[in-house]
Amino acid sequence: MRTFLASLWILVAACLTGGAAGASTSGSDTQHAIRDAQLNRDHDPCRRIRLADSRWRRTTMTPTLAAVLQLAEKFARLDNAIEHGAILYRRPDGTIRTGPIIAGDGNSVLLTVSPLPAELIVAAVHTHARYPYYTVDQSRLSVEDIALGTQLLALPHTDRRLLLYIIDNATQTLNEYSASGRCAR
Repeated sequence: MRTFLASLWILVAACLTGGAAGASTSGSDTQHAIRDAQLNRDHDPCRRIRLADSRWRRTTMTPTLAAVLQLAEKFARLDNAIEHGAILYRRPDGTIRTGPIIAGDGNSVLLTVSPLPAELIVAAVHTHARYPYYTVDQSRLSVEDIALGTQLLALPHTDRRLLLYIIDNATQTLNEYSASGRCAR
């Protein structure tokens, strides 16, 4: 089991390396940004919440969304020049457990996956760092974010309705994506 979890950690870490696209104007960053824009055209957010807007508090929330919003409040108190993230798990009784908050760097965060027995991975949540010179829409999924969703969906203990949440530190928006690319309506 330890070997499996260690291998899984390496797999998930590899998927998240590179996280947010383009922190400078170098050629490779520009190419990365163009590639991200082309590949995520089909991944529009299922939901976008402006965190400063109090109206979202009056909506009916799923336990997963409530846990994500609690994480967003914790992330808001952390350094917004680097990425932070966590994995959310649904317990057999329907409650949500938040994995450890992991700090990354300005371009990525390496999340660890460690479900307890009978838990399902229901969401991956992470921030995209705030830099004044980003020209790429940081509310969007990067190529690595899409790859993370694909890799998590391949695991036997992942809910097939896996959600990916991006918190854009520049605009303070929470963006919900379906890992499958199809929003539940």
